[in-house]
Amino acid sequence: MDLIKNEIASILDSKDVLYKQLLDVDFVEKIFPSEANFLLVRVDDAAKRYQQLIEKGIVTRNRSSQPLCENTLRFTIGTTQENKRLIEALIDISK
Repeated sequence: MDLIKNEIASILDSKDVLYKQLLDVDFVEKIFPSEANFLLVRVDDAAKRYQQLIEKGIVTRNRSSQPLCENTLRFTIGTTQENKRLIEALIDISK
């Protein structure tokens, strides 16, 4: 049980760090509250940002086709290194 609790705590900590870093990305318009292992984020142009991330080798989910989710991307909480790479890519494409 301790292993599971530690893993959950690690994911929650990583999600909190990612959330705070996403606030500094120019094209992020809203970050929705989440109890899951991902963050749903409204951006200026989800199709464009999705494609830019794919070109950088980062796979995310464009949820824009779902009702009430226009221009949203879903970022799964990864390892510290994966999250860092995601933020670096987002900041790079916001330039």
